[in-house]
Amino acid sequence: MLHIVFRHLRSLSSPTFAVCLGFVSGTCLAGDIVILCGQSNASGRVSQGYEALPGDAAIPFHYDTDGPVWFRASSAGWTTLHPIPETGVYGPEIAMGRHLAGAGWAPCVIKVSRGSTSLAENWHNNDGGGEMWDLWQSEVRDALGSLEADGATIRAIVWMQGENDATRLEWSDSYAANLKKLRGDMLQYLASLGWNSSSTLFVCGRVLDNQPHSAEVRLAQTQQEVAVDTDDLNTLDGVHYDADSVAVLGTRFADAILAGTGTRLLDYALVAKPDPGGVLIRWRCPLDTTIALETTADFLTWAPLVSEQVRVSVRMREINAADSMQVFRLSVR
Repeated sequence: MLHIVFRHLRSLSSPTFAVCLGFVSGTCLAGDIVILCGQSNASGRVSQGYEALPGDAAIPFHYDTDGPVWFRASSAGWTTLHPIPETGVYGPEIAMGRHLAGAGWAPCVIKVSRGSTSLAENWHNNDGGGEMWDLWQSEVRDALGSLEADGATIRAIVWMQGENDATRLEWSDSYAANLKKLRGDMLQYLASLGWNSSSTLFVCGRVLDNQPHSAEVRLAQTQQEVAVDTDDLNTLDGVHYDADSVAVLGTRFADAILAGTGTRLLDYALVAKPDPGGVLIRWRCPLDTTIALETTADFLTWAPLVSEQVRVSVRMREINAADSMQVFRLSVR
């Protein structure tokens, strides 16, 4: 965990303010939450082409997925962005998370996916629900339940699925109605957990035209709130995207989310809470970013003891520690 401490310059007896990025006492500090779900192209089927970047360790990641086929992998809690440790397989979440972070967001990725699953049989919420719908609810509940959620927003649900439903006429004919219901059920479930899902985007990756009834599925996907095209992407086997295309797909998902929600390149919410050591300050920002905090009372100047790659410059006004929480606006200089 990256930990930076700011101390008041004027008095040795002044409170200490701690800035934490990453994990605190087993919880994840969330910012911009994206839920990725679907079948094998959401899971990913490539293990080559991945190179770890320093910023990956600052992107929280919670997953229950597979890859290669029939190999189930679960993070069993929050970790940081990386391929499946046992196999090295990864999906579009790597490029998506990096691209959102590069745009100034604080991405937090939840992934629930399984290859060879259909919306008609595995993901539906009819007559008790399919097993993937049940798993999605369980994983999302567990992931969101262990978030330090002050200031966090569920920005988008990203859906990459449909190849299986395109193999059978009855499944493809019902895909539009099933997908509409799934979107509504997902948003309703998030709301039942206490999250505001009214502005959560539903981003749908359009499957390739490679199955007997792809046309019906692709049309239904194109009619969604946000649709991402994949027709120009390359595959390993006619179905699963290769390493370069997985990266492009993740970047396109991120661009679709940014375009649909507003980029927030410079605007963040900062949270201050009373803490045994003074006041706990938390924010998230890209590495190598200079930030400034402004409020309304007299300025106090704080000097950072800087760790690793983060360089910060903070000016802060008085905080009323009697308040349970105060949210300030943060701007990049």
